Amino acid sequence: MDPAAIRWCLLPKLDLAATWPAGSHGRPFAARIARPWQRLKVTRYGRNLVVTTTHNQARTLAPVFAGQPGLDVRLESYRAWGASMLSSRRAARTVTEWGSRILEEIGRDDAIGSWRNQVALTTYRLSSYLAADLTGFDALVVATQHEPSVRSLVFAAQSQGVPVVYVPHAPAGDNPQYSDLPTAFAALRGVAEAAHYVTQYGVDRSALDVAGNPSTNILDRGLPTLATDRPGVLALSPNPPAMIRRIIDLVAAADVGRLVVAPHPRSDRSSLSQMLPHDWTLSAQPTVELLLGGAPFMIQHASGVAWEASALGIPAAKLRLAGEPSHYPFLANDSIYPPLEDAEDIRRFVADAPGMDRHALRDYALDWCEVDGDDAAGRIRGLLASISAGERTPSGVRILDGWCEPTGVSVRASWLPSVTG
Repeated sequence: MDPAAIRWCLLPKLDLAATWPAGSHGRPFAARIARPWQRLKVTRYGRNLVVTTTHNQARTLAPVFAGQPGLDVRLESYRAWGASMLSSRRAARTVTEWGSRILEEIGRDDAIGSWRNQVALTTYRLSSYLAADLTGFDALVVATQHEPSVRSLVFAAQSQGVPVVYVPHAPAGDNPQYSDLPTAFAALRGVAEAAHYVTQYGVDRSALDVAGNPSTNILDRGLPTLATDRPGVLALSPNPPAMIRRIIDLVAAADVGRLVVAPHPRSDRSSLSQMLPHDWTLSAQPTVELLLGGAPFMIQHASGVAWEASALGIPAAKLRLAGEPSHYPFLANDSIYPPLEDAEDIRRFVADAPGMDRHALRDYALDWCEVDGDDAAGRIRGLLASISAGERTPSGVRILDGWCEPTGVSVRASWLPSVTG
């Protein structure tokens, strides 16, 4: 096995572990970030192979294939891995040592254990997928582009000439891990997302499809009446406990009254509930349901749900922690999403929220995604049908590859040493 293939599957995750600091506020971040034993769900729908790893990915793709019979597929094979064990073991050792040296150089020794696990699992999966016959599928459909397990299947499909279709489960990202489009087709959420890839990375606009967001069905709801007698919402991402603690402490210091905390589907609710001030509550409803009920405002940290808030005309702000990189380009507009860096910023936002122009928030959201629900799912089904019929052929195997080897055509996504050498 070529070590370059394993590296390509793992580089976004290595960059993620290297980007976050080692954790001066408690337990290190590395183990939670790496999540080395992530479960992969692979399903066959007709002549399409669909893969997801998280609740949000499954929620995004489920409407596209609603009503179609699905067949669970297991592609991992100890026999296939064993048949290539010698070459796989050599390649895995090469990649393990290479990544460990990088982590040592940047002072992230705490991430080396997770890195070794990731290399072992990725090597096993990649060996299995390369041995599987994928040529009977018209397309592989994925909802993420940075998870090593998914990238392993992407690499195998591309090696066998099967086009890969990316239907993002979250808004377009602007950090190295989330920014590239290593697939033949990308069904983006809106025209502003497509413009981002064109202006930021020089992607040919004709290579990008705009489909919308199949995971929500809110754009036909109108603007709900704001329930000013209800608490505001604090929406969280699946960050490590030390970071969650910092977020809660910062917001609690502003003393803006009761809040309802909306956890991410992957959040540890038991651990989270122990961190909350006594007058805060942990929501049993999804965040979008709180917004549809007319939450008076929302404070969020690196969460794509800010789009749903704006689409419903709910004032939303972005919490910033010192030294933290940004995540989504749609959050860059400070007039739409006021940045909150301290307690005074939080108090000012809560006071100003009732006077924000709700229609301006809605208009901004529509720039980034103007179609959702059944209409978006229908557009994606149309794209898949055109691929199956041979009516759509990609301009290349990968639209934008920020992690390829030096012999390929790439846009440099990461600052990691040795990515291009």
